[in-house]
Amino acid sequence: MPDVSLSSLGINAPKPAFAPSSQSVSETSGSFEGFIRNNSSFEEGFPQTPNGIPSAFLSHSNLGDSGLIQWSRTLADHGYEALFLAHNGIGQAGLSALAKQLETDQTVKHLILSQNQLTDFAIAGLADMLKVNHEIGWLVLNGNQIGNVGAQTLAQGIVHNQGLKHVILADNHIGDDGIQALAHALKGHPTLQSLFLQGNSFGNKGAKALLDLISGPTKLKIIDIRNLSSPLDPALTALLKHAAENKGIRLVVN
Repeated sequence: MPDVSLSSLGINAPKPAFAPSSQSVSETSGSFEGFIRNNSSFEEGFPQTPNGIPSAFLSHSNLGDSGLIQWSRTLADHGYEALFLAHNGIGQAGLSALAKQLETDQTVKHLILSQNQLTDFAIAGLADMLKVNHEIGWLVLNGNQIGNVGAQTLAQGIVHNQGLKHVILADNHIGDDGIQALAHALKGHPTLQSLFLQGNSFGNKGAKALLDLISGPTKLKIIDIRNLSSPLDPALTALLKHAAENKGIRLVVN
């Protein structure tokens, strides 16, 4: 298996209460990319992805839109289950081409698109794909330029999806309106286990929507809302913690 930079996604996973060594997740994995590849032994409640699956390791490959468009045409020939496409300057045209291919090629289970140039307008094709492709479990979009409109568009796809397990939207620009749309779309979702929203721009209104989400029927095991641009009301944070504890959800919050 080719070596992959463990810092290429630029974001640390939260430290678990227990790990098989004295090192934290961030020390052993360094980022979500390493976390995805190396976390199979961590405690329940953290995303788990098997090692050794057929994968395309193309992070830091300078693909750009034109390169991804060309590469996507050959995707069906390989049977990949994981696509590592972080740090490639991918925008609307490239993601649209890939998403169109994934509507019919449904072998991919892990889609890693961190640290690209995905704006609100790039998400439409991805949302359309999620309406018909229920095989993708990992959707990793941290460190892009997704705001409220992009989150609302993504929610339109998620509400029809029956397979997502782990959604990583950390370090984008999602405010209250976007979080409200996502929380509404995820109500009663049959498979979602983890939701990483740290480093976004939402405040109390978005947090109240998340409180409503975890208070209802849910499969969630972990929600990460650290490092928001504005601190949440302490009383609301306490309510979130209480609701999460009652549901056995690990809430990671400052």
